[in-house]
Amino acid sequence: MSLKLIYGRIGSGKTDFCMREALAAHKPVIYLVPEQFTFTAEQRICAAVNVHGLGGIEVFSFKRLAMRVLATAEKAAVPRLDVRAKAILLQKILIENRRDLKVLRREEEDVGTAGALVKLFTELKRYQITPAALRQAAERIPNSADKLLDIALLFEKYNERVEAKFADMDDDMMRLSAALLKTDYLAGREVYIDRFDGFDPSELSVIKAMLQTADRVTITLAFHPKDEGQTAFSMHKKMADRILGIAREMGALEEEPIVFAQKEKGNPELDFLGSAYFSYPAAQYEKKTTCVRLVTAHDPLQEVHAVARSIVKLCREKGYYYRDIAITARNIDMYERYIQAVLPTYEIPFFMDRKISILQHPFTVFVLSALETMLKGCSYDVMFRYIKSGFLRLRREAIDVLENYVLAAGIRGNTWKDTARWEARASVYSEAETEEEKAEKQMADEARRRVIEPLLQLETAMREGKTAAEKCRALYAFLEEMHAERRVEAYAKLFEKRGDIARAEEYRGVYNDLMDALDGVFDSFGDEKISVQQLYDILRVGLGEYETGIIPATLDGVNVGSVDRIKGYNIKALFVIGVVDGVFPASPERGGLLHDMDRCALAEAGIELPTAENKTILEEEHLIYKCLTMPSAFLSVSFPGADMDGGARRPSRICNRLREIFPKLWEENLLLGLSEADKLSVPRITMRYLLEALRNGSASEELCRAYGWLLENRRRELQTAMESLSYQNEARPLRPETVKEFFGNRITTSVSKLERQAACPFSFFATHILGAKERRIMQPGAADAGRFLHDFIDIFSERLRANEMQWQQVDAAYIDKEFEEIAPLIDRRINRYMLESSTRYAFLFTRLKSAVRASLAMLAEHMRRSRFAPLGYELTFGENGELAPLTVTLPAAVRCG
Repeated sequence: MSLKLIYGRIGSGKTDFCMREALAAHKPVIYLVPEQFTFTAEQRICAAVNVHGLGGIEVFSFKRLAMRVLATAEKAAVPRLDVRAKAILLQKILIENRRDLKVLRREEEDVGTAGALVKLFTELKRYQITPAALRQAAERIPNSADKLLDIALLFEKYNERVEAKFADMDDDMMRLSAALLKTDYLAGREVYIDRFDGFDPSELSVIKAMLQTADRVTITLAFHPKDEGQTAFSMHKKMADRILGIAREMGALEEEPIVFAQKEKGNPELDFLGSAYFSYPAAQYEKKTTCVRLVTAHDPLQEVHAVARSIVKLCREKGYYYRDIAITARNIDMYERYIQAVLPTYEIPFFMDRKISILQHPFTVFVLSALETMLKGCSYDVMFRYIKSGFLRLRREAIDVLENYVLAAGIRGNTWKDTARWEARASVYSEAETEEEKAEKQMADEARRRVIEPLLQLETAMREGKTAAEKCRALYAFLEEMHAERRVEAYAKLFEKRGDIARAEEYRGVYNDLMDALDGVFDSFGDEKISVQQLYDILRVGLGEYETGIIPATLDGVNVGSVDRIKGYNIKALFVIGVVDGVFPASPERGGLLHDMDRCALAEAGIELPTAENKTILEEEHLIYKCLTMPSAFLSVSFPGADMDGGARRPSRICNRLREIFPKLWEENLLLGLSEADKLSVPRITMRYLLEALRNGSASEELCRAYGWLLENRRRELQTAMESLSYQNEARPLRPETVKEFFGNRITTSVSKLERQAACPFSFFATHILGAKERRIMQPGAADAGRFLHDFIDIFSERLRANEMQWQQVDAAYIDKEFEEIAPLIDRRINRYMLESSTRYAFLFTRLKSAVRASLAMLAEHMRRSRFAPLGYELTFGENGELAPLTVTLPAAVRCG
């Protein structure tokens, strides 16, 4: 057994050397790389062998090697816990032990706590820290004792549950190291470990076992021995010392290390940058740069436009393929919407390499909202979040009618579950329903029944099922009843038809993730009794840990991703965007259950855990190095001077460092405007700048030549665009034919309509021509109170005339008698759901009745003191009214009345 170390910076040729040596070996070879590089490594080995095979080389990550070895070494197959299943299990443990917790008890309801515990327990296992060690440390750290005891308790309970029924993936490395020592799997084999930035203690234990069982272990380290002392390579130097210490402890033969000098890329500027960036004092490149550029933009949107223009130029003038180009940022999420909007405008295909949280996905919302209806009742928010998820067999018109009716009638709570038909009027107060309102009510009730019946069946099944397994079966039966899988597939096919392959795969992936989550609950809790609330919390926690990856939809597309995920193989041109202070390099994270102060205290107590600050600084320095050395031909670094809200942003120290290294750095300041050459890109964008120049009367020679090309090749688009130059937004009178089409030869109007037309013609058109109405909300207002008072007094007056009485004869006794007879008639016009839902509204109408009684008494008193006598009540204007309308004859024989 022997150890060989290969030193060399990124791009120095270590991987090529290892692959050539592995292919030349006359024995089986295990080639270990990080998970995200397994496919790339297999591709490169196949290309080197030039056959359809790997030439006897097996490519693994640590995770996949563990799966291979443990599948043969361990006879009994047990369920394996991934990060999502662990979050589900930990949420259950939090619920069960909340009474014994002191600090974490108040965080038990927070769905993020289980996820934070998953990360912490993974770290504890990798650093081989036990619950007993945490309890001993708690005795020495009184300020953090309660928190450490809570973590130790949960960690212990978690380990007990795992050891009884499951296999934790975080234990795979320790199990793998034990299995390698017990079996002869590596006997007669060579192991190559390549492209790793570092190893945690559990992975070092696997390397230790490999040194004892394999013929030779070769490890590449991404630094040059001369780099010792530089921050960007300090992690690798420490790792080399640890590996050498393990080899000496095991008595392994140390072969002569191989040191690769920095491989020249054939680009003097990029080669100089790679060697000088971390050297102090900085060497300076005296020539003017043509392949390293620094761009200052006004905001992120302008920054992405600049990147798109440069990509078009590189492909057009330098012959680049899109796959040769990458865009990266430390906070790529902030740029995602701008990239997705801008790159298609420039006709640039791209692949966004990211993980998508599924918690807000429509299908996840559909499932969780169905459970929420049992926990929070049928509130408006819960019900319509469920209905609008897009997984119900309801037409959009029916959903709109249902929503409008629910808001107007004040439907809430268990009213959704009524067996009787909905009879509430869709208004606070109304005299009689129109046929349109009756039809709306009937449609809303039918839609409501189609929504609520599956939910009631689910609620019954959940109530009857006591255990986790029974509740999971009930939820799965509900999804089958709703044809959820069929609808997910229908959405996926719809997106495929539109060419959005990524979205189609996202929908399929989310459905599979939910099924995995249900399987996780079923396997983890089985016959244990849980409530619907616990099932909801567990599922929400589990789904919150799921992230769906996206498969590239094209082989020739620009690769877009964050700095820590971007794959740097065969990248010719790299655009690093968003290089602002506090973002790249990133500030240390302050979250997590154990803060840096806790970790420092643990270190003093004998438990070594890396602090977030030190870890972040070292990782960020190495990310900067990887990022700047990734491209082989062109590097563009850019930053916005402000965010999209106008807040000022400062450039990162990376920008200042580039200026130090390159005194004659190629800088572009987009705040000063674009050059004429930059305005020429794809036809659509060029046309926009051309129209702007023509409008200002300042078209340059370049744009004039572009006009000639567009006139020859895009004549129709150009002519349509040119019409905008002479367009004036002036209101013109409607043509007589249009008026006749709307109104005919007879225009029936009113004073209020004419007033609205004079105030705002568009409001008149929308309201009285298109029939648009404001959404009705069940909430008593001044108009409703006015109609109530008006109708009460009107009925009283009509009954007074029918009884052949005069107002002068009305006394208090008559008012009381009539009031008792009229009140039931008026009450039938009030929305009963509103009165039942709120005592405040019931009290409001009681006060209005008191106001009516006082008003009638005051009117009678006024009448007695005067000689006034009304001749009529509620006289109407119009052809069928008591008063004739006013008719005006307009030109062209049009009558208005």
